[in-house]
This record gives sequence, structure tokens and C-alpha cells, in this order.
Amino acid sequence: MSAPKYSAEFKEQVVLEIVQKSRPIAEVARSYGPVAQTVGNRVARWRKEHPDLSTDAMTAEEHAEIKRLKAELREARMENEFLKKAAAFFAQESGWAWNTAASTAEEATAPSGPCAGGWRYPGPAAAPGGTDPSPRRPGGGGPDGHHRQVLRRVRTDPRLPPDPRRAGPKRRRGLSLDMVRKIMAAAGPVACQPRKQAKTTVPAPDLPGRPDRLRRDVTATAPGMRRMGGITHGPTRRGSAHPAVVVDCFPGGVVGRAIVGRMRVGLVAGALAMAVRNCPPIRGVTVFHSGRGARCTSAEYAKFMAGRGVLPSVGRTGSCCGNAVAESFTAILKKELVNRGVYSTRNHAIRDVTARIELRYNHKRLHSAIDHRTPDQADTGWRQQHKAAA
Repeated sequence: MSAPKYSAEFKEQVVLEIVQKSRPIAEVARSYGPVAQTVGNRVARWRKEHPDLSTDAMTAEEHAEIKRLKAELREARMENEFLKKAAAFFAQESGWAWNTAASTAEEATAPSGPCAGGWRYPGPAAAPGGTDPSPRRPGGGGPDGHHRQVLRRVRTDPRLPPDPRRAGPKRRRGLSLDMVRKIMAAAGPVACQPRKQAKTTVPAPDLPGRPDRLRRDVTATAPGMRRMGGITHGPTRRGSAHPAVVVDCFPGGVVGRAIVGRMRVGLVAGALAMAVRNCPPIRGVTVFHSGRGARCTSAEYAKFMAGRGVLPSVGRTGSCCGNAVAESFTAILKKELVNRGVYSTRNHAIRDVTARIELRYNHKRLHSAIDHRTPDQADTGWRQQHKAAA
């Protein structure tokens, strides 16, 4: 069956429907019947033959809208360029940094306070030498007065880049308060209420030279030889729950755990203390490997390990490969339990996580690293074998 033949007028009508009304080629082809690829070839041929008329027809309103958008884009680019130049100028000129000595006298008459945007201006920007280059405006105290002074200086300072759209004595730009705040932010202002960083732990003295005793070798021939620790996070509707676990590398089971609401040093210390009770370590032989978190590298935790004969070990900063056993457990715990919903209370999360570890992970979940056995079966088999050999 041969393809239908269309007249030249019909073909031109289909092409103009696409070119003038900006309709998709596939839609027009479905409406009129021809193959979409054939229609596309005709449109391309028509635009090549009529280069002056190939653009889509637009109304006068559309042309006006495009012209307005181009003008706004040009204005935004000029604003951005001016802001970059002004920020670079303020960052390089040390004379425009806040001068504490000059601001002390200023605060006596016009105490500074919170300004728009959440910044606190300790005093006026002083010129090199510590003197204020412009006289104080009467009635200019308070946040608005400081804003007016900064705005007046930015407008009239001859060292700032000029406005390319203006000429003559008024070539300096009139800036909004928002742009002034951006310039001051680039120059490094003082926060309204600077918050000191809370120091929750004291690093261990041996932390800089603490070695990586495992070097990503997580294999062990007996229980209690190599252990790894990790902390994860579980959100609840009434606070957060932070489970900390100690995983033994040989059976692959969790031998110590602790779950509390705050990430303190006692969290990891409690998990290790439970591991010591369940499976006593070998002094000078048992290695506990962890990340470089503040809790696991604190002086208090190092003292806790030294008192029980455990050798500390840490991996590289930002690398989770050395602590793969503990990271694998936390990933399984989140995937199978924590991320499946939000607990109503912290106690509910603690009960659920504890049950998952003690009833399923250690006793029912098969591990491929120990020949598809449970950690409890692997530990029992090892102890029975060595008991018979003894």
C-alpha cells in the first residue's frame, strides 16, 4: 500500500502551523496525518529557504516583554559587578574596618544596637588614622542613623567604582540598605550576639600519634581480638535516640550497646563497658578501632580503655573504610528499622533497637562473612571446638 500523497498547499499549511503558532511537530503530525519525521524535514527545508521568516511569529506584547526582561538582566549584571568591586575594595582597605577606639566615643552618644539583617555595627567606619572623615549628622543615632552614615559614605566615597550609567558629579550610585548589608558582610562585620563554640570534650594527649592498628584488616581468628565501635542517630517525636555499639570482628555480632538521648562520652563508655562484661578483653592484645569523633577520641574515653587494657586505634579523617564493620551494622539498622518510621517516644526507640540487636541481629540474621551463620552460632561453635581441644 503506497503512502498518501498530499498537495503542495496542504504541506505548506502544515509547515506554517508549526512555524507561526509554535506548535510541536509531533502534535501537528498526529492532527494532520503525515509522518512526524517527514513534517520535520519539511519544516527544516522551509526555514532554510526563508531565513528572514523562519523565526516564530510574536506579538507586539511578546516583543515588549522580551525587551523588558533583557533590560532587567542587564541591570542585574551591573548590580552584581558593582557589588563584586565594592566587596573587593572593602576587603582590601583596612581603614574601613571597624575601629574599636573610634567606636567607643561614638557609642557614648549613639549606642549601637541590632540593625536590619541581624548585624550589629560596633561603630562608624573610620578612615586610616582612626578619625571619622565625615561629621556626625544631628539626630542620626540608633540603627537608622548608622545606616544613613554608611549609606552616605558609600554614595560619596570617590574610591568606589563609578556607576557606568551616570555621568557628572552624581555618578556615584545610590545603594539600598540590602546592598549595604551585602557589602558589610563581605567586609566581615561582627555578629549581633557572637556565640562561642561549646567545648564538650577534651582530646586525648596521644591522639596526634595514635596509630591505625588494623589498617582495614577486619579479620580475626578468635573473639575479643578486634572490635569496632560506631554511633548512629534515630529521630523521635520527643527528642533523639543515639545508639552506640561495639561489634566484635570474629563472630560479627554486637557485644556491647548503649542508647541515650545525648551524645556524651558516657555513651561510648557504656557500650564498651557492656562489651567488657560480655566478653572480657585480652590485656595488651584487644584492639578497639573507631572513627575520629569527639567522643571516641576524648581523654576520658582513652583513660577508660587504658584501665581495661584495650589498645586504641583510629582511622583516617573522613574515611569510613577502616571502620567498615561498625558502619555496616549502622547501615543495616537504619535500613531495616530506623528509617521505616518515626518513633513516638525515646523509650519506644530504645526498646525497639535493643530487641532488634538481641533477638534478631545476633541470633537470627545470617552473615555471609561467617559462612551464612548467625553470630551466636559462630561464637558457640568456636567455644565448643576449643573446649574439646583443651
